Amino acid sequence: MNVDLSRLMATEEKPGDYVGSDGLLYCGKCHTPKQMWLSFDPSTGGKKQTLVHTACKCQKEAREAERERAEHERFLQDMARRREDGISCPDGLR
Repeated sequence: MNVDLSRLMATEEKPGDYVGSDGLLYCGKCHTPKQMWLSFDPSTGGKKQTLVHTACKCQKEAREAERERAEHERFLQDMARRREDGISCPDGLR
């Protein structure tokens, strides 16, 4: 598996983002870090301080909301299949 680590470690800077006093890039919307220092170099496996991407608070919340939406959609599809098979929805949920 040949993965471009620099692309995976890159942080996307959006309008409003700023560099804090600690040198990390911060989200202009939720004001939480979009970068962190990692004491491991993924490209060599050595112990080296490496600046890597991390999800800010609003990115984490958006990811969680999408996961919940997808889970609810799967539930609705499962219930539709069960109704087609003649099995009723639990607790009257729809």
